[in-house]
Amino acid sequence: MKTADGHRAEDWNLATPLATCSLIVNRRDDSLCINIMAERPKANAPPGATESYLFAQSIIQVKSDQSSHKLEHWVEPVVDSSRYFAMRIRDSRTGREAFIGIGFRERNDATNFRMTMEDYVAALKREEKAQVLHQQFEQSLEHQSAEGGD
Repeated sequence: MKTADGHRAEDWNLATPLATCSLIVNRRDDSLCINIMAERPKANAPPGATESYLFAQSIIQVKSDQSSHKLEHWVEPVVDSSRYFAMRIRDSRTGREAFIGIGFRERNDATNFRMTMEDYVAALKREEKAQVLHQQFEQSLEHQSAEGGD
């Protein structure tokens, strides 16, 4: 639950989490896909055998020109811990969105997660700048060719 100050991990039932999961983070085109993977007992298998399944997914699409598409729209650090975040997930069938709390046992893992998000945004900015420079270069070539053709 979010307060006026932001999300607070202390409000979550951290002693009994809904699930203990792993994250798979991949970039697809301009999107960052975060798959939250959980395990369950594998059907028709020996006792103790498990299988991974997609528990939840967040597809982050940062757009620098739209304030509603900043990184904070999808991932917000909580106000009371550096190891917990509120992440927006979306049901692909219904389109409904909700926040899910994610946390890391180790501060280093939380830092790596935060740095991955920042690297994604920095890469988008670099690519955007490169595209602008490329367009300027193409225009200068066209301009030179037009001047040379006279």
